[in-house]
Amino acid sequence: MGLLLLLLTTKMGLSASGAEEVCSNIVQTAGKPAKVVLVADRTEITADGWDLRYVEARIVDANGNICQNSDALLKLT
Repeated sequence: MGLLLLLLTTKMGLSASGAEEVCSNIVQTAGKPAKVVLVADRTEITADGWDLRYVEARIVDANGNICQNSDALLKLT
């Protein structure tokens, strides 16, 4: 059984007076792969037989985080 490591890092930037948050960034380690999400490079194509669309298959966990180190094999037909 593998070890699941959860990494949660939060960075926050404050204004010069320290009174308000001006930016934030959260980095979170993905959990176990849960599903495959297909993402197209655009929303419309011309139906002329020459237009092309690229589709990316992403393996994500239950929260939608990309599982970059997943060894799952996909067969697209």
